[in-house]
Amino acid sequence: MYCVKGRTLTYEFSRMSKVVQDELDKAINEVLDRNLSQ
Repeated sequence: MYCVKGRTLTYEFSRMSKVVQDELDKAINEVLDRNLSQ
């Protein structure tokens, strides 16, 4: 779960492999880091 400026984003990819879930977490965190650090 990620909280951004009062909004909460939840996602569930339980049918996807752990590798895919880890890659999605990494990509989401990179996008958030780039946009929240401005």
